[in-house]
Amino acid sequence: MTSQQQHPRTDSPSQRQVSRALISIYLALFAAAAAMSCVFAILPAVGRGLGLSETQLGWVVAPAALAFVLFGPVWGKLGQYLSAKAICTGALLTMMVFNLLFGYTMAWRSAGVMSLAACFAMLVFSRVMLSPFSAALLPTAQAYIARVTEGAARSRALAGMGASFALGLVASPGLAAVATSAGLLVPFYVVAALLLLAAGACWLYLPGAASLQASAAAAETPAAAAASSPGAPLRHTAWADLWQPLSVLTLLYVIYGILMQVTGFRMQDQFHLAGTQATQYAGAELMATAATLVGAQMALSKISIPDPRAQRRLVLTGGLIGALGLAILITDAGFAWQLVGMGLFGLSLGTFLPFLLSLLTHRAQRAGDQARVGGLSGAAQGLGMMIGPLLGASSYRMSMHAPYWIATLAIVLAGLMYAQTSRVRS
Repeated sequence: MTSQQQHPRTDSPSQRQVSRALISIYLALFAAAAAMSCVFAILPAVGRGLGLSETQLGWVVAPAALAFVLFGPVWGKLGQYLSAKAICTGALLTMMVFNLLFGYTMAWRSAGVMSLAACFAMLVFSRVMLSPFSAALLPTAQAYIARVTEGAARSRALAGMGASFALGLVASPGLAAVATSAGLLVPFYVVAALLLLAAGACWLYLPGAASLQASAAAAETPAAAAASSPGAPLRHTAWADLWQPLSVLTLLYVIYGILMQVTGFRMQDQFHLAGTQATQYAGAELMATAATLVGAQMALSKISIPDPRAQRRLVLTGGLIGALGLAILITDAGFAWQLVGMGLFGLSLGTFLPFLLSLLTHRAQRAGDQARVGGLSGAAQGLGMMIGPLLGASSYRMSMHAPYWIATLAIVLAGLMYAQTSRVRS
């Protein structure tokens, strides 16, 4: 009698643990993305004041993005052997150290106690060392969600995952730009505190290895269970099912990388602003992108669109809206119209991402291959963030408007590729 009374209660804490774990994952993704992107509003304008050229500033972030690309699949593999708690907690604490090193390097150069060459080398080093650990979060989160959720709960969790990471990416530059008015190091202190908070939440609420195995066994789908059974052949999601969605994901982050890299430059050059003021104006534009992206994600999380054709139409409409926004940015529009253009692009990005990540996860689930595909999706985003800043910086040297032409062509191509891959039976 006593054991029967106690048995039902064991399920309830498990559900609470999953909910807490998901919240800690969302916080970790937001913090990691914030650490990755907080420099994008600060670096262009402030970097010029430190003596760095546009090309050098592009190279500060590009090698780091390459490290993100290379380590995403590695963490996807390690996620099969290490617990989510160990990966996320360790990664966040390491990121905190190198985030602070980056900020102090800028402060030391600004105070004149570091040479330009040493500053450039230290900035590159701190970003390159931060990125392999930031690459751990997406594949770990995607694999955990795939293991412990299914059906509508999985779709909601994936939407929350995408929204958290994307919000951190697009909101952090704007918030950092505002915080810079209180001091150059303030944004880095804020991000460090956020990383520490997220690490604590992951340590408290994410499962260890034994708990993760139990959760995975309870929630595992028949296909995944068959794939992971002893003696079963190792299954991989076919590359033909992955390359187009991954290419679309890469293109979207190429566009975003371009915009983050050149917005600060444009504020200085078009409106003749000083470094700090240009940083704040750039932050406002990036915040416009963040606001509409979050709005789109929240709206989509409230509705159910099971029909693939309706999903395709919605995403392609979002692509057209993004192209319109980028077309506005091609012109010599004033600041208010630029806010509109950036906001329209955020709306487009917020429409693309949930359906794209859901498509990738659904295809991976059939082979029980979520960790590997999670790593590849993280690598695709990192590749976009590597190409985008370099492409933005190099094309901006030719013309202020050239980066926006490239971004417009990229979003058109992304829409065409999504239309093709979403027709494939998934």
